[in-house]
Amino acid sequence: MPLDADDWVHYRFVEYIRSHLIADAFVINTGCMAKMKSNRYG
Repeated sequence: MPLDADDWVHYRFVEYIRSHLIADAFVINTGCMAKMKSNRYG
């Protein structure tokens, strides 16, 4: 099944957004955990 340019751009865009969302969520989660630990033990 051949892809046209729009399909390729959309696929790359979705992959880009998904990878950045996962990275951002990871950073936010680890940041929240670090804050909770420092508040609890600090």
